[in-house]
Order: sequence, then C-alpha cells, then structure tokens
Amino acid sequence: MTHDFRFTENGERASFRVGAVIRKDDQILAVYAPKLERYYLPGGAVTVGETSQIALKREIKEELGVEASVGELVYVVENLFDLEGMLHHNIELLYLVSLDGQPPKAIVEKEDKRSLVWLSLDQLSDKDLNPAVLKETLPHLGGGIKHLINHELEEQ
Repeated sequence: MTHDFRFTENGERASFRVGAVIRKDDQILAVYAPKLERYYLPGGAVTVGETSQIALKREIKEELGVEASVGELVYVVENLFDLEGMLHHNIELLYLVSLDGQPPKAIVEKEDKRSLVWLSLDQLSDKDLNPAVLKETLPHLGGGIKHLINHELEEQ
C-alpha cells in the first residue's frame, strides 16, 4: 500500500505537492473551484516511492485525462494558507508542462465539478490564485529555479 506525502492532525494539514505550469501564448491553465472561489494549478500530492516528475505525469493523466511531458522545474514554493479554517503547509514543486492533447473543459475532484480555464498572465492580479505569490511571478517566468514563499497566515 502506498501513501501520499500528506497528513492531517489537529486541524492542520501538511503535504508535498507537484503542480503543472501549462502555458499557451500569454495564458496559463488553471483549475477553478467554484465552491472555494479560487484557482490553482493542476497537480496533486506525491506518493511515497515516486519521483516528483512521475507524480506530476500521473496527476495530469488522472485529472485531465491526457498524457503530459514534464519539463524543467521552475518553482519551489513554501505555501502556508488557511482554507475553510484549516491551516495548510504545502511544499510544492512546480514544473513547466506540455500536454499531449487538449485538456477537458471541466473535471470532477472530491465530488465537486471544477472548470479548467486559461487565465491571461496580465490579469492574474484580479484572480484568487493559490499560491497567491504566483500572480506576481508567473508573468515574468524566466530561466532557472526560483524559491517562493507564500505566507497567507499571520506571523506566529
């Protein structure tokens, strides 16, 4: 039996997540969760025993139903945020990804229908994108790996 690098205890959740930076012209592919009223990049938790690249290929196939080519690692993100009263502390590796097909218009995750949308890079500041620090950095995506900290909680 394999387990995700994710645990929840005492109202706190920690996880190791991978995400896909999928670009088309001046747009980025994002998942919109209407119940949460926020956007996030496709991806998910890494499973014990798999590399982050393999995890991302698996997550893209599971979520979007298409094969993907995982490119270079572009961001390492420490993402601390509150979601519905639960403290989340994610360590996220974000890779450039190209899809071997068209993504669907919607997916079902945790019994919730979520839309896949192309967001214009110059309008990210108007969106509730998680991690929020991506709103500032994605429009200026360049070479090399960047370490980002998204700390939406009050300093302890």
